[in-house]
Amino acid sequence: MPRIAEDVLKNIRQYLLVENGDPTIVRVERVQTSVEEVQKNPMSQKTILILEPAPIFSHNVNKGKGLVFEYDSTCSSSHKKVKPSQDSKLLRAAMDAGNAMSSKSQAIQTATDHGGFRPIENSFSVGSTVHRVGFNEPSFSGTKGKW
Repeated sequence: MPRIAEDVLKNIRQYLLVENGDPTIVRVERVQTSVEEVQKNPMSQKTILILEPAPIFSHNVNKGKGLVFEYDSTCSSSHKKVKPSQDSKLLRAAMDAGNAMSSKSQAIQTATDHGGFRPIENSFSVGSTVHRVGFNEPSFSGTKGKW
């Protein structure tokens, strides 16, 4: 049995004490049946017995923060559609960028302290946060290979 608010209990007591021509037993039975009916419905329990505010159901999906969710076809037609030629250009650009940043080793040459050149693995394809033992060490001008 849920806890009944003090104001509701006060009104029930007042109803039971008032002489309106009905016997007290009849009024007690009315209160009991009314409380039993209200207890069957959780929403009624909260709003009638506990005196909590009823939940507000809003059908407004746009609450000032942009469109939240909608199935309506008019909404989807209002969005700009990407042309197929532009879509393929975007896909090609993304693929080219992915190939440029791939983890394939590429031989490049670096200057040694003695003035000669030697090939090293391209460290930029791995990324600056990857640590490999004996591969790179930090320096003021970026990363340089350990030899």
